[in-house]
Amino acid sequence: MNPKKIDSAIVGIGLTAFGFFYILKSGLIEYNLPEWIMKYESLIIPIVFLLRAIGEFKYVGFFKSVKQTDFGKLDTKLFSPLCLIIGIVGMLIQLTK
Repeated sequence: MNPKKIDSAIVGIGLTAFGFFYILKSGLIEYNLPEWIMKYESLIIPIVFLLRAIGEFKYVGFFKSVKQTDFGKLDTKLFSPLCLIIGIVGMLIQLTK
């Protein structure tokens, strides 16, 4: 996989937005979002990461078939476990609030 710079930028912006959402949810920054956004976004973010950890069965995730590339090895070792942890922690945060 050879992502373009714009692809990496979109992922980075998305991750920043997710992080900012959790800062708002924690109350560190006071800003009133509608309750439905707080409720559903709190579910959507961990689901996205859990789906990424599972993968699309070819290039990414625990169940990928292409494993011998540099990206595939790093995905197995780092990215998929990280996404799984983020997804689980996000669900735990949702359940405790």
